[in-house]
Amino acid sequence: ANGGYWIKPKLLMDVEGADPKSTLKRVISPKTAATIRDMLVTVTEEKGGTGLRAHLPGIHVAGKTGTAQKYDRDSGYQSGKYYSSFVGFLPAERPELVIGIMVDEPGKEFYAGEVAAPVFKRVAERALPLLMNRPGQAATSFGEFAATSPTPIPVATETEGEWVMPDLKGVSMREVLRLMGPRLERVRLSGTGYLAEQEPSAGESVSQNTPVRLHFRPQS
Repeated sequence: ANGGYWIKPKLLMDVEGADPKSTLKRVISPKTAATIRDMLVTVTEEKGGTGLRAHLPGIHVAGKTGTAQKYDRDSGYQSGKYYSSFVGFLPAERPELVIGIMVDEPGKEFYAGEVAAPVFKRVAERALPLLMNRPGQAATSFGEFAATSPTPIPVATETEGEWVMPDLKGVSMREVLRLMGPRLERVRLSGTGYLAEQEPSAGESVSQNTPVRLHFRPQS
């Protein structure tokens, strides 16, 4: 969902005053991530897909069903006892939400496409209106900043390998990763919420291997 990056998870007792630092590590190429994403969309949209009941009209959902029979160490697989799950993200081309549903020992129906996928859809339907009213900027592509940012942003070509750092202040962490992640290899994150400080500054020339530091703060 984030274009192929691994982010070390952290547990926080309290977010007040917390300044968790995370280093991105690319583990999947952008091309491979996009290919897998497209495969996951077929699960909810194409005939025969196991997650058709997670589909939302007008929105591409990428996801995967999972139906697993429970196992007991002493007696082996347990008859009639299952875990049914559906994990997905949306919109697939511009992820805003990752939702995981797991049903422990469902009733008569136990296949994930019948049990967990509809729950995923209901959660997504209630969550999407909240996103429409959130603070911060949003953009559908890196190039959109060229029209809205105070700093001109020529997009890099294959031969140039460099571009101008955009002004990302006020943009959510998820959106920054989506826009800049495929272009950068050395990114250092701190804080949570929306971008407050960036290094290099807007307007500076950067390349794929330029060290980038981004600090986020919650918006009041």
